[in-house]
Amino acid sequence: MSVDAAVILAGGVGKRLWPLTATRAKPLLPLPGGTTIVSRLVRQVSKLTRRIIVVVPPGGREHFRRVFGKEGLSVVLVEQEAYEQGGYGSGAGALAGLEAVGDAGTVLVLNGDIVVHDSVFERLRGLAEAGRYGVVAVEVTAEPGRYGVVKTDGGVLEEIVEKPLEAGGPVLVNAGIYLLPYRLFLDALRSLRPSPRGELEVTDAVNTVARRSTVTVVKAGGDLWLDVGTWWDFLAASRRVLDWMEGCEAEGEIDEKAVVRGRICGRGFRIEAYSVVEGPVWLGEGVVVGPQSHIRSYTVMHDGAEVGAFVEVKASVLLENVKAKHLAYIGDSVVGEGSNIAAGTVIANLRHDSRAVKSCSGGRVVNTGLRKLGAVLGAWVKTGVNSSVSPGTRIGPCSWLEEGAVARHDVPACSLVGRNGEIRDISRLNSGCCKRISFGRGVGLCG
Repeated sequence: MSVDAAVILAGGVGKRLWPLTATRAKPLLPLPGGTTIVSRLVRQVSKLTRRIIVVVPPGGREHFRRVFGKEGLSVVLVEQEAYEQGGYGSGAGALAGLEAVGDAGTVLVLNGDIVVHDSVFERLRGLAEAGRYGVVAVEVTAEPGRYGVVKTDGGVLEEIVEKPLEAGGPVLVNAGIYLLPYRLFLDALRSLRPSPRGELEVTDAVNTVARRSTVTVVKAGGDLWLDVGTWWDFLAASRRVLDWMEGCEAEGEIDEKAVVRGRICGRGFRIEAYSVVEGPVWLGEGVVVGPQSHIRSYTVMHDGAEVGAFVEVKASVLLENVKAKHLAYIGDSVVGEGSNIAAGTVIANLRHDSRAVKSCSGGRVVNTGLRKLGAVLGAWVKTGVNSSVSPGTRIGPCSWLEEGAVARHDVPACSLVGRNGEIRDISRLNSGCCKRISFGRGVGLCG
C-alpha cells in the first residue's frame, strides 16, 4: 500500500443538514450504490492503505459500527472528544484520529462529509508512491464564508485561509483531503489553540506543516468533488454519484408492460405494469415502483421505498421505507426515512416568479441558486390528503400535515401544520416517534 494510514473525520454534528441529521449522523446519509457517504470514502481509501481510523461523534461508536458491519468494512472507530486546549472542531477530530494511528510515515486525513471521484485518490496514490505530500484543492465559484481558500506559490501550498468572508468568484477551495508527514502533522495538531470561532482548526495545523515541508497542491475539477453541507448539497451529491456509476446493472424485476428508458441501477427492486422509469435512477432492495407511476431522471429510491398509482417523482431522493402510494408529486426533494406521502400531496419545486429557491441553513435564509428545488422532509413525516409543501421548506421529523394544509418555510420536529397555517406541538400525541429523535426538535430554524 502507498499510504501508511488514513483518518476520516466523521465527528461533525451536521447542523446545516437538519432535519436529515436529527435522526442520523451526516456521514451516514445514504448514497446510490447501497452505501453511505463515509462508507464510500472508506472503500476508496482502502485502495491506498489497510489502516483506516474513523473519528465519530461522542456516543456514536455503536451506530457507526452497525453500519460498517452491515457493509463488511473493517475500520477502527474513535469517538471525538473536547481537548484541554478547548474546543472541538476538525483539529480535535484529526488529533484523536492521529493519536489512534500510533505511528506512521505518511497519513491521509480527509473530511467524512465529502463526495469524491475515484480519480482524485489515484492522483494521491501517485504522490505517495513518489514520496511527496499534498493537499487537494478544487476550483469553484465560492460562496463567501463557506469554504477555506487555498493560496499557492508555483503549485506548492502557501496557506489555507479558513472561510474568508471576502472570498468570491472563481477560487481554489480546500477539498478537505490532506496527505502529510505523520509526525510533523501530529506535532502541529498537538500545538493547536482555539481559533476566533472557538474551535481547533485542522487547517491551522496544515499551514504549520506547509511552513516546514513542501506540500503540493493537487487541483481537481469541480465535477470531481462535492462538500455535503446543506440538504440541497445532499441532493446534488446523490445525482453526482449516480453519474459516476458507469456500467451499473439493473438486477430487479421489471414487468413487460412497464416502460424503461435510460440507465437503471440497483438490485432487488420491482417495477410494475404501466409504470414509466426514465434513467439514470437508483432503486434499492425492496423498492416497488407502480403500477402506473412515473419515475423521472436522477431519482434515487433507497431500500424499502414504495410509490404507487399515479405518483410522479422527479429528481428526488426517497430514503428508506418512504411510502407514496397514490396520486402525489415529489419534485427535486429529499424525503426522510419512514415518511408517508398521502394521496393528493404536492411537494412543489418551482416558485411562481421562477426565481431561485431560498431555504434555511444554519439559522439564516440562503439563496440556493437553484430554480428547480423542492423541499426536505425529516424522518417519519406524515402528510395529509391534498396537502402541499412549498419550495425550500424544511419539515422536522415526526411532524404531520393536516389534510389540505400548506407547509411553508421551517416546521419544527413533532409539529402539526393545520389547514389554517397554524403550527402546533404534538410531542405528547406523537411521543413514540419523537423519542427516536437524537438531535433536537429544530436546529437553526428560520421563520
